[in-house]
Amino acid sequence: MQTSTLTVQDIVRRPIFQGAVIFANDKALERIVKWVHVMEVTEVGHLLSGQELILCTGIGWQDDEEKSASFLQQLIRCEAAGLCVELGTYTKKPLERMKRMAMDADFPLIFFYHEVRYIDITRELHTHLINAQYQMNAELSQFGQRLDSLALSGKGMAALLGELQRTVRAQVVYRRSDDVGAQPYCAPPVPGRTRAAALAARAFDGQHDTAAQADVRTDQVICRTIAVMDRQFAQLALLADADRPLGAFEQQALERCASAVAHELLRTLYNEEKRKLSEHQWVGAWLKGTIGARDLAEQAALLPGYRPDCVKTVIVIEPQSAAADLPDFESSALQRQLMARRLFDKHGYTLLPEWREGRIVYVVLARRQTPDSADDARRLMDELRALDAASPAPLYGPLYAVGPSFTAPESLPASYEAALRSLDIRHASGVVDSPLYRDLHIYRMVHQLQRNPVFQTFCRDYVTPVLDHDREHGGQLYATLRTLLELSGAKNETAKALFVVRQTLYHRIDKLKELLGEDFLLPPKRSAIELAVHAHEYASRPPLGGAQ
Repeated sequence: MQTSTLTVQDIVRRPIFQGAVIFANDKALERIVKWVHVMEVTEVGHLLSGQELILCTGIGWQDDEEKSASFLQQLIRCEAAGLCVELGTYTKKPLERMKRMAMDADFPLIFFYHEVRYIDITRELHTHLINAQYQMNAELSQFGQRLDSLALSGKGMAALLGELQRTVRAQVVYRRSDDVGAQPYCAPPVPGRTRAAALAARAFDGQHDTAAQADVRTDQVICRTIAVMDRQFAQLALLADADRPLGAFEQQALERCASAVAHELLRTLYNEEKRKLSEHQWVGAWLKGTIGARDLAEQAALLPGYRPDCVKTVIVIEPQSAAADLPDFESSALQRQLMARRLFDKHGYTLLPEWREGRIVYVVLARRQTPDSADDARRLMDELRALDAASPAPLYGPLYAVGPSFTAPESLPASYEAALRSLDIRHASGVVDSPLYRDLHIYRMVHQLQRNPVFQTFCRDYVTPVLDHDREHGGQLYATLRTLLELSGAKNETAKALFVVRQTLYHRIDKLKELLGEDFLLPPKRSAIELAVHAHEYASRPPLGGAQ
């Protein structure tokens, strides 16, 4: 049952206002009163929030027309509910200018020609307002419990919307944001598609651009946008009858119902995600290369917008350990997976998730023309990580890798294996910043050779003498060698990069010649030293993200 609002009309009918002279038109008497204040100061604009009934004796302006007009103008501008003035002691009679201003603004004036105990008025009205607020909160709490019960019973969204309609006794209109042309759901139902469309136009007029809209609130229409996982899914509105405007109770009831609908949508999406995972078990066989070309073509043809020649790539993700240790990890991971699917879908990619050996694998299929999807995959993964970072235990960390892009379906296992190797390299060393396999370069070989005793001896032969010299003398020979090689032996650029003068650089180069030989910058010795330096960098950098 709706909690009634308190209007000026309701107040002046109370016995405590017996004998008062009311100067107000019908519209002024309909003003809603949310609180009552006694105010005698003349500067009140910064002290009011709106819809307050002000009580005063006029001591601040007495019979000064300018001050009284300024005081009233501030009340009107702040949307106060009305003004009560006790006449006699300070203000002898109603000022005509105030009466004209009030009439023009549909603002009620209440005059007492006898002494009034304002303390009695405030106590009586505050008691009523507080009790009304308590009653409204109790009814909203009961409404929320009914919504929870319906949600747990699995009766669906129609049951939630029906309960909202029965509670507020107003027309309920619900519409999916991704299909504004479809017939909206109405409770109670309305006959005919035209009538339903007219209600939707009234509820959502000007609200078609859901990406930029704001919620609407008037005494005739309340519209609320429903968002799930940062995506706007639907709109829910209440429409008032002509003689029964919407108030705070209806607005808060709509908010609670919108939250319940959002949870129902999330549950539906969660179940849909589980269904898709079950239906896409063939993706695992595709990754392993054990699915036949004909079976693959039949399964892939069921995907929306799939073309056999579309650009494809693979992302392999190491889950954050904090998220993996949660008791509800499976449920949480499915929700993050749903978030990832929505993000990639928004940018024109179909995402096929798969869990393999404790890692998340995303097969990414482009639905639009693109020469290479690897860069997009990296950008979207960074965006996904930023969204996930707000979670108490983020799932997506810095450890992920993107395999090479390809078009031939049979190339998926190779891209997957490349992504795994890239992830292993990033897991072992922080030397490679990029998650793209194509950016590994020489570290693809270093990673494979690092445990080979012959290669270890090879690296020691070319790097250990320089490192030992630095350790014994506190020098910077290794940094000089690495920078000199990076800059192709250019001495001016090397000196600038090291912030040393050329004479100091020449002295260091002479020392490097003593340790490595006069020909250390000439091929093929230079190539050998470069390989050894890269191997040392690989071995000495701590794992990315603190991985072990």
